[in-house]
Amino acid sequence: MAGQRDSREADGRPRSETVNNPRNFWRTTGLATVLAAAMGVAGTLLAQQMGKKDPAPGPAETSRAPSAPQKSSAPMSASDPSEAAPSEIRWQGKFALTSYPDFESLPPKDNAGGSMSQDIYGTLYPSGGGAVWTGSRPPSKQECSDLADTQSREKIDPVPGTQVCLKTRGRVVYFKVVGAGERENWVYRYQTQLIVWN
Repeated sequence: MAGQRDSREADGRPRSETVNNPRNFWRTTGLATVLAAAMGVAGTLLAQQMGKKDPAPGPAETSRAPSAPQKSSAPMSASDPSEAAPSEIRWQGKFALTSYPDFESLPPKDNAGGSMSQDIYGTLYPSGGGAVWTGSRPPSKQECSDLADTQSREKIDPVPGTQVCLKTRGRVVYFKVVGAGERENWVYRYQTQLIVWN
């Protein structure tokens, strides 16, 4: 028919409705472009929102008293036994030392089958390894253990002021002789300041 529009191109192929029809353009290409742009804007806003820092404190918050300082979780120095964590020290205090003290007991017991003997002159024989500490302060557990491992002696003369590190079956022990020994029934009793570590 003369007035009828040909739906085919000159070469016989169907005419593209997407290119030649504005309504189809908005249904496909235009709509996809608008959606992509909207998603980009939404993504940018979300990223900005997540990157925001907490707002500055208001007048009510700045007038509050500062909170108490938090304790540091860093380990304390072990250079002084008094600074050691409470769980490190098993027992500490004055101890009357004679022969065979049992440092495994809690509290430690004197003359109870331990590993340090004494001769009739009061000399100590730490069979598990003992050494004399010469520092101006008590040693740490590690210092005491290292000293007993590297400078162990077979016998120790416990004159007042002598500091001793020794290792027992399961403990690291330090004691300082604080007074002259008193002889009782063929053994000497020495007053000491004792630390037994876990």
